[in-house]
Amino acid sequence: MAKINTIITKEGDTAAGITAAFYGSSKYIVDVLAANPEVNLYPLLLPAGLKVVMPAVNTAAVAVIKTISLWD
Repeated sequence: MAKINTIITKEGDTAAGITAAFYGSSKYIVDVLAANPEVNLYPLLLPAGLKVVMPAVNTAAVAVIKTISLWD
């Protein structure tokens, strides 16, 4: 589990970008948006100086990718 941290945005930051930079993937964007409802007010670029809580998420979960063979 990652510990809870607060970051301050800078010019040009996006919610997906700061999520990917912090967790290594933007797939945790839903967790970040849930912890920071005010971020939803900015559909693209976040304003500089916005405090964003980066909540604890389980980053140790391993994705399982199923492969199929189209030809034998």
